[in-house]
Amino acid sequence: MSNGGSPHNQTIRENTPKPNETKVTPPKAEKQAVAQSGPVEKNKAVPPNESARA
Repeated sequence: MSNGGSPHNQTIRENTPKPNETKVTPPKAEKQAVAQSGPVEKNKAVPPNESARA
């Protein structure tokens, strides 16, 4: 697990110094909203599916 933490820290470090990533945050937020719409619909189908399973 110690090994996994080392590489993970490096990834976050690269993301932190990425000033361009901040500018891409606004446009990415719109894409994330659409991506959430997809999983959200699946989540809605999950509750009814569980009920049918019971």
